[in-house]
Amino acid sequence: MIDSDDTPDVIVWPPLMALGTLIFGFALDRIAPTFLLRVISPFELRVLIALFLVSGGAALATVARQEFLQMGTNVAPSQPALRLVTTGIYAHVRNPMYVALGLFVAGVGVGFACDCIANPVLGHSLSVTVPVGAGMDGGRHTKARRLNGGQSKASASAVVKP
Repeated sequence: MIDSDDTPDVIVWPPLMALGTLIFGFALDRIAPTFLLRVISPFELRVLIALFLVSGGAALATVARQEFLQMGTNVAPSQPALRLVTTGIYAHVRNPMYVALGLFVAGVGVGFACDCIANPVLGHSLSVTVPVGAGMDGGRHTKARRLNGGQSKASASAVVKP
């Protein structure tokens, strides 16, 4: 039986967190630019890599969404989870929708040569990733472990209530 109150208590929708990452990253890049991507990679290469990353993110999000729909569970994090999805892409990645958002954000960062977003080694990526990523959990994984008998392996957005 599904509890109608079984929601992951999402504080901020993940796409808004990605948008916040982009805004914060672009602002930080404007304040303290490193110009690394502009110097080491030509515009055409950056656009090609950006298209690859954004397309990969879109494809991954589409596959993950289709897997949820096939299993008959809700895609929106504000709705109760109906099934534990462990097949398809979910057999290999804990939350492919978050990975897809990460690919999209990285693609935008590369495309606009924004080192603060795209460069995991140089630039200020930790300054962007840590504060923004800290809000991503929003109680999802903690609640998922509780509902799944203490196991943390399950996807937080698709848990069957015992």
